[in-house]
Amino acid sequence: MKDRRLYIFWRRVYELPAALFWYLGAGVAALYGYYGDFGFRFLLLAAIPMAIIGTYRLLQANKLLSFKARLQSLPDFSLSLDELIAICKKNPDKAYIGHGFVWTQKHTQLVYDLNARDESLIHPGNWYMMIRKLFGLTSKFNPNVKSYLHGIGNEESVAQFVNLEERYTHRALSGTTGSGKGRALTLDLVGAIVRHESGIFVDPKLDQIAVNVAYATMKKMGRENYFYYFNPAYPQSSIRLDLLSSYGTLSQIAARVVNIMPPSNDESFKNFSWRAINTIVHILSLMGVKITLKKIRECIQQDVSNLVQEAGVYYLSQFEETKEVAQRIKENPNPQKAAQLVQATYMSELKDSHPSKDMESLFGVYSQDQNHYQKLIQNIIPQLTQLTQGPLEGLLSPDPEADDPRPIVSLKTIVRTRGLLYLNLASLNDPAVGSSLGALLLNDSLNTVGDRYYYKHDILDDVPMNIWIDEASDVVSAVSTSMSNKSRGAKVAMTFSYQTINDLEDRLGSRAAAEKLLGNLNIKSQYRAEDEPTQVYMSGQMKETTIRTMDFMLMTNSVDGRVADFNTSYNKQLKHKEVPTISPMSLGDLPDLNMFTLHQSGRIVKLRVPYVATEESYVLPKYGPTQFGVLPSLESLTSSATGSFQFNDQIG
Repeated sequence: MKDRRLYIFWRRVYELPAALFWYLGAGVAALYGYYGDFGFRFLLLAAIPMAIIGTYRLLQANKLLSFKARLQSLPDFSLSLDELIAICKKNPDKAYIGHGFVWTQKHTQLVYDLNARDESLIHPGNWYMMIRKLFGLTSKFNPNVKSYLHGIGNEESVAQFVNLEERYTHRALSGTTGSGKGRALTLDLVGAIVRHESGIFVDPKLDQIAVNVAYATMKKMGRENYFYYFNPAYPQSSIRLDLLSSYGTLSQIAARVVNIMPPSNDESFKNFSWRAINTIVHILSLMGVKITLKKIRECIQQDVSNLVQEAGVYYLSQFEETKEVAQRIKENPNPQKAAQLVQATYMSELKDSHPSKDMESLFGVYSQDQNHYQKLIQNIIPQLTQLTQGPLEGLLSPDPEADDPRPIVSLKTIVRTRGLLYLNLASLNDPAVGSSLGALLLNDSLNTVGDRYYYKHDILDDVPMNIWIDEASDVVSAVSTSMSNKSRGAKVAMTFSYQTINDLEDRLGSRAAAEKLLGNLNIKSQYRAEDEPTQVYMSGQMKETTIRTMDFMLMTNSVDGRVADFNTSYNKQLKHKEVPTISPMSLGDLPDLNMFTLHQSGRIVKLRVPYVATEESYVLPKYGPTQFGVLPSLESLTSSATGSFQFNDQIG
């Protein structure tokens, strides 16, 4: 019959006056026994069980009052960085995600009953809350924020984890501004660093807390030289990032560059841009020129005849029969006439004996109507210009021959050194640049993932790779969906943090595209959601459960119409009702640093995320690292891959 009972926590705490009266009775009996002639021993013995019963009743009252008080306010939750590192070291095969409890039908029942009652019935009384405040059992910073969603299970609150293999099915992290998404990402950062995994943290704004905690963890682990800091706002403290150095085929570079274009329903412009850039990339490779964003932009902005002239001089100079013509072409001040001569010479002298698909592809682009060509290509030029001007020119188009102390780093370097890249998109200064930079990074990541699948070079390619994207709605694209559904076998764990499902819909172009991406993220965490579409979507993901309701009916009927004669019937009926396991309203009531997490198995966990404090001596300097460590050689990493990355039990 236990399943037919309801916990009537909204009732009055009648145990409290009962306890007081038992104590009063015990006191009166003791006084009578001491001062009166009624048998001291007898009354003293009678006072003892009365006091025991009063204590038992007081404990019962405190249990219910404490439950009501937890619904009002809970103590603030924080961990020191050393405590967090210790948790991660103690559980090397799991990822810590916060403290909480598994949400069951019991908790849904309690929330439903609570929301169906007047709030005054739930409050334990100001006097009791004052007592709890004296003992530090309420929040110091947000005492008026209702904590009922965690308070109903607070006594069950323990450290919660995700199995490492489950992380490779990826995670969605949703919540309104300021609800605490950055702190959840911080927990992931620390865990990955402690396990000596590699990571890429993409941050549109500057989350200084996450940066400080990540750097401090690297420093405590003795690996601060592998913290790679990229911030266009402070270019002198940033590494130089080469996002075009890793590729399987040259066409991948073209696709990588073209995919920085915003999503569009008309793919014709993107297809033409890909053809033009693919041709340019092949020609640059043919001439032995290092392929950079700056070089691609210069080639695509200029008249195609200039590129034909330059490529023609290089190619024709390689053969004895055309060397003299190549010199004349080089000295020709008219690019159009020089280009025509290049094409004519190739077709008559070299096409049969020394054919080149790259040169013929270039001639195909050159044969286009140049006015029409310039109109079509204009769609990619703004993005390329944004990424190759000002500080970004040196940061994203690095010249290895330049006198520059800042190291050049690729994503493969980061993975193979088990390092952490913090990449600030500086979207607050220029959203368009931030979006383009984020898209370019994701495209390079996709190539890195593919390389790990098909071309594993050594043991270091098995290093787990984490990608955290804050404000993902600024950078996600179709590439993100492709990565999320194909990267599990490459040991890649992706986390997409965003505010609302509508943000993803706007970025990806349709609700179907947004749900397709979310469908590939098997772990879903939800902070407070203020908008109805996100509330309804996440509530629907967490399925339904059955709750119990009790109906009471009292009926009075007259007998044969006589007022004096009547009968009365009383009916009590238990009903079952299907409701969402987590209602949309509950998702809107979550306090900061509180969330629900839906695991791949369907298990729902209610979590509180701790604020992680960092000692001042371990904080990253305001403008990032001022000195850069020497990057190790791949040979040294390979030789020490199985021995040097052991957990260090000494912290600090």
